[in-house]
Amino acid sequence: MTKDAQSSAIATAGRYNGWNERDRRALSVLEGLAQCVAAPFFEAEVEERLMALVGGLDGVDARQDAYGNIIARYARADADAETAPPIAFVANMDHPGFEALCPYPD
Repeated sequence: MTKDAQSSAIATAGRYNGWNERDRRALSVLEGLAQCVAAPFFEAEVEERLMALVGGLDGVDARQDAYGNIIARYARADADAETAPPIAFVANMDHPGFEALCPYPD
C-alpha cells in the first residue's frame, strides 16, 4: 500500500467510526475499485478485483463471458429461493479515459 493510500485509509477509518461493519466494508470495496485503472478497454484491474471479491463469497458462482462481462449467480439456500424473483445488477467497469497511441502527430 502506498503512503498516500495508507493516509487515505486512516482518514477514511476515522471519518466513518460511527458506521456499522457492513457499511465500512462496502465503502472499502468501492474505494478499492475507484483506485483501479479503468479506461475503456483497459479494465483488467477492475475485472481481477471484482472476480476476487465475488469468487470468495459463499454460494456465488462467477465467470467471465467472451466479452469480459462478469456474470455472478448467487444460489440461495432458503425456502424462498424458488419463488424469489431474480435481480440483475448492471454496471460499467470503466470510466471516461483515453489511450494515447502517439504523443506527437509526426
